[in-house]
Amino acid sequence: MEYLFFDIECANCDGGNGKICSFGYVLADGDMNVLKKGDIIINPKAPFRLRGWGNKYYVNLSYTEEEFRKAPDFSFYYGKIKELLTADGRLVFGYAPENDAGFLRSEFERYRLAPIDFEFYDVQRLQKYVFSPDGGNLRSLSGACEDMGIDTSFTEHKSCDDAYASMLVLEKLCDVSGLKPEGLIKKYTPCRGELKNGTITADYFRKKPPLKESERNMLKGPNRDKFRDIVRKSNNTKAHGMLYGKKICFSREYEYRHFSEMCFLVTELGKIGGR
Repeated sequence: MEYLFFDIECANCDGGNGKICSFGYVLADGDMNVLKKGDIIINPKAPFRLRGWGNKYYVNLSYTEEEFRKAPDFSFYYGKIKELLTADGRLVFGYAPENDAGFLRSEFERYRLAPIDFEFYDVQRLQKYVFSPDGGNLRSLSGACEDMGIDTSFTEHKSCDDAYASMLVLEKLCDVSGLKPEGLIKKYTPCRGELKNGTITADYFRKKPPLKESERNMLKGPNRDKFRDIVRKSNNTKAHGMLYGKKICFSREYEYRHFSEMCFLVTELGKIGGR
């Protein structure tokens, strides 16, 4: 058995679509010995937007923008990333990996690549289940390392170092529980998710209750999730057309009470260049 730990950084997530600039990974054997560790540097072909309120950086990446711009784009590394995530006899772990799976899905669509199907297990959830089974909040990666006495001298937001930190957290969980990773994911459930046919599902997310008849045309609950998916796919067009440089706004009240109409309008606007 092998274990792959991975982490992704993005240049921006405009429109809810991640533009990947690095894919970091650590490959370990069944005894948690590191076999390979690497950072795949990727040209995001998109602007870097890493500042928050007050124009302060909320993410400090470990490479310069020039280094990213000199690298090949995501499509060049598609085969390597696919091999890393789907090799036989390999369990894939990440820290809140459903987010990274979402970034991958966005890039498959942007570059018109076949989706990569793979299962993943969430180290963040496992850490909570082992140390706070009756409550408590999910901890950030750096917070979990601090709680568990793990050396945090690694470079945060360097993808391969964050992947390595995830491995150290899981290794500590194995020591505390006396279980191997296979035993942990079996005992402390739900912690599994998957990306399949371009759709992300995670066992640890609660399913939203079905809408009542009177709510069927409201932009809420499962309808909101469907609407976001339609908006994301409509943003995939490279054409600008007659809507280039223009913005269209619907009233919040209309949006909320007209789910099916909004789905139709967004789809049609996307066809003529809306983003």
